[in-house]
Amino acid sequence: MVFNIRKIQNKFCLDSLSEILGIDYRSLALVRVVMSIILIIDLSMRATDLTAHYTDLGVLQRFDEVNAVANQFFISFHLANGSELFQIILFAINIALAFLLLVGYRTRITTILLFLFTVSLHARNPLILNGGDDILRLFLFWSIFLPLGAIWSIDSALDTAKRPEGKYHFSVASFGLILQVVIIYLATFLFKTHPVWTEDYSAVHYILNAEIFVSSLGLVLAKNEVIFPFLTVSSLGLELIGPFLIFVPWFNKYWKIVVSSSFILMHLGFALFMALGLFPYISMMSWLIFIPAVFWDKLSGFGNRIVPENLVLYCEKSPSSTYKIALLLCSFLSFRNLEIKEVTPNKAEELGVKEHRQIFVLENNTGKSYYGFDVIKMLVKISPLTAVLLFWLPKSVRQFIVSEICEFIRYTKTFVVFAISKLQFKQNRYILTKFASVLAGISIIYIIFWNMGTLGIRFESMKPFATGPSFLYIPGHSLHLYQIWNLFAPYPIMDDGWYVIEGELVSGPKVDVYNNVIGEVDWDKPDVVSSTYKNNRWRKYLTSIRRKSDTTQMENYAQYLCRDWNSSQTDGNQLNRFDIYFMLELSKPPDEPVGEIVKTPLWSHWCFVVPNTISD
Repeated sequence: MVFNIRKIQNKFCLDSLSEILGIDYRSLALVRVVMSIILIIDLSMRATDLTAHYTDLGVLQRFDEVNAVANQFFISFHLANGSELFQIILFAINIALAFLLLVGYRTRITTILLFLFTVSLHARNPLILNGGDDILRLFLFWSIFLPLGAIWSIDSALDTAKRPEGKYHFSVASFGLILQVVIIYLATFLFKTHPVWTEDYSAVHYILNAEIFVSSLGLVLAKNEVIFPFLTVSSLGLELIGPFLIFVPWFNKYWKIVVSSSFILMHLGFALFMALGLFPYISMMSWLIFIPAVFWDKLSGFGNRIVPENLVLYCEKSPSSTYKIALLLCSFLSFRNLEIKEVTPNKAEELGVKEHRQIFVLENNTGKSYYGFDVIKMLVKISPLTAVLLFWLPKSVRQFIVSEICEFIRYTKTFVVFAISKLQFKQNRYILTKFASVLAGISIIYIIFWNMGTLGIRFESMKPFATGPSFLYIPGHSLHLYQIWNLFAPYPIMDDGWYVIEGELVSGPKVDVYNNVIGEVDWDKPDVVSSTYKNNRWRKYLTSIRRKSDTTQMENYAQYLCRDWNSSQTDGNQLNRFDIYFMLELSKPPDEPVGEIVKTPLWSHWCFVVPNTISD
């Protein structure tokens, strides 16, 4: 008896396996763009503390990193040199690679290099990493096996190979990335075993009372205790049920829209009410892979409504720069019906152009023609991409933005044309090789067992997975595939506060070392505690060394403060000594009053020689 799979699918409204376990090529392209932008922003933010976090003049010198902080299997070429110049060069290369990924140039090799750079960067200073860094790094790893450049990229515009058939990329790697996202949220749910999550549903109360992580807007929300049980149960339910709903075979595309939208909205709430750096945005990015084809088809239909029919772009054919520009414009501006034709001497004469070489002419359905740079201006103005991105803005604002984009293109056209002239047509591979498929399959098994091992810390039934042979952990640490998703688990942080560092100059005056101000320190509680930390990296670092009672790292931090202050001061204005305090505040249950603030001494330090003390 022969079964007709297609007939069964239609009868029971089942979606195909490729729709369920595959990823739309347009969603992959969107992930590529968003991930590149996040990488550029992240590197730019890290660069503001380049000396402090990545050089031997900072809080973690290379010797200390290797011997006290890093896993023995960590690999980092950022450790090759401790100078500021060396780190600047590495950061510049890293940002350049992120830009190449953004435009989709040699996407696979660029992704591999970016992954290696990210692993190296993260291994240089593990004390400032958070869950968002883990997600970003793992997305880069899985992206190595995925065709991120199959659409809206330089690679796709200049591709001589046959485009991939269908709308979905379905492979071992697509399943691996989907499974990775599912594991993140299921593991997070399973780690939340404390009664604040499972019995009295007060977890959100504690989260919003940990003011170290709460934004100004979050402080307002923190006054509305009545909704906290609902928010606690809702987030738990979404983390448990959401990952399973994306595999429902009936009306799968609609389930994916509902689930991905729900998670994106949840993380948008985190971004608004909490000071978590890029973590919420990285988490939102992870759900973009679930955007189904039906969404893109509707969006494409909307964008193409304004595009005139029978648009023809005349230019000199391959391998001229104008032809490459035409292909790139079609790809990046998302034109579906723009026809590119080679200009002939007769057509050049008809268009009123004497020289047909390097010609660039756009002709619309009314017979009107645009020449040279006006072609680019018109294409930007009527492109589906512009329509989709700017439709919600007033007409005057849309015109202004389009005008500014065109001015930027005009300003940089010499460089752009030169760069495009160096681009080569290339045949791209979108289907995984057998070796890559096997490697992706092994990675899936490895990550499943790794997460079962981390859950073994919490659950007796999974303890055998946490006690495997040590050599099995080497790839996980070397490639930074290690992961533990105990986010706000087993319970949220219940103690927080802020730093006060009271110092004294060589000449005697008191100084506020933490805020780099000459004068007495302020012991009063700040209005917004989270704002007392320069950024998310510093908050993570200072929280880590305090909670671990790490005297070695506390001394390293103190020595850095001496170097940082005294490098710009001379004589009597140099920092002589200081005391580091943490103003500790414990979160109380919802029905109890706010606890007292405890002035907790952490470290005392002399920047110069400690003076001899004389006993009575």
